[in-house]
Amino acid sequence: GAPGAPPPPQAPAAPCHPPGGARRPPLPPHPTLSPGGRGLERRPLTL
Repeated sequence: GAPGAPPPPQAPAAPCHPPGGARRPPLPPHPTLSPGGRGLERRPLTL
């Protein structure tokens, strides 16, 4: 959420991320990366 913005009425004490986001397992490596997610050295992301 934005700083100073009122929280949503359905979840007054909910953080910016959805419930369970902090405990959610890490996402798999990006498809453009090499197997293992270590392709940033050779193939930087194009934003």
